[in-house]
Amino acid sequence: MAESKLEWQRGTIQSANANGVKLQGQEGWLNWSQYVPEADRTQPARGMKVRVGLDSRNFVREITSESGDKLDVAVHSTGGGGNIGGGMPPEAAWRVTLLSTLSSAVQLMQTVSDEDLGGKKRSDATYALALVWARKAWTEPMPEKPRTVTDPDDAGE
Repeated sequence: MAESKLEWQRGTIQSANANGVKLQGQEGWLNWSQYVPEADRTQPARGMKVRVGLDSRNFVREITSESGDKLDVAVHSTGGGGNIGGGMPPEAAWRVTLLSTLSSAVQLMQTVSDEDLGGKKRSDATYALALVWARKAWTEPMPEKPRTVTDPDDAGE
């Protein structure tokens, strides 16, 4: 929908769910229009400053960052997918990344013997490993998904 046909409200997200958002200082919820496909609906993080585009019936048609940038639908979709960055504040995205890598490091370090730690305390070695993985996750591009090779069909083509 064209921006000129929407009425824009600015605010800070107090709550968000699959049906809409509630801005701080407002009594009611702003619900998504039924005409916005579920795959295009964003679910911003609490505390995020946003612009909400409302149609003539006051239903949400679009949510953007305060600067007008589109939010990443894959990150904030109503489908409940993983939250990794996107419209999430950088501090929160870093915290999620670090906690995830810390959890993985803890699992891995449970399999490592004390001799392999080289005199380090297990907690220090685990945290150091988590930091290395987290920095790598934030600085290196995500590898491309391997493409599967399909067999040619039997129709002779």
